[in-house]
Amino acid sequence: MSQVWALVKQFDAIAKWHPELKHSTGDGQLASGGSRTVEFKKGGELTEELDFYSEQDHEYSYRLKKENPAVFPVSSYSVTVQVLPGASDNSSQVVLKSRFYRGDTGNNPAPEQNDEAAVKAMNDFFTHGLSGLKAALETAQ
Repeated sequence: MSQVWALVKQFDAIAKWHPELKHSTGDGQLASGGSRTVEFKKGGELTEELDFYSEQDHEYSYRLKKENPAVFPVSSYSVTVQVLPGASDNSSQVVLKSRFYRGDTGNNPAPEQNDEAAVKAMNDFFTHGLSGLKAALETAQ
């Protein structure tokens, strides 16, 4: 669990293991108000801000600070990440919880900004991120 948390807790270094990201930078602050900017390989960037960080609980929460629906089809989101012990001594469980709103919150959003687009984008981002995290940890061993 400690190896997983050691990688995940680096809030501004997510691009080290997330395959959709080209680059990530931040202020290095692991507390409420800490921020990071993530740049996507497909182009564009998002800025996110920490709301909560707990080294003891291996958990943090963050939110979208500046929306960019052209890059990611949501108008807002919040995410909680927690690393927990797994079923065996040599495993971990990464729990992700998120709330979000589609890119266009009007009555008749375009297909690329509707509910389905937002759900797909969030699910894909998390799925690819968890796969990238697993691969990064397996490569490091």
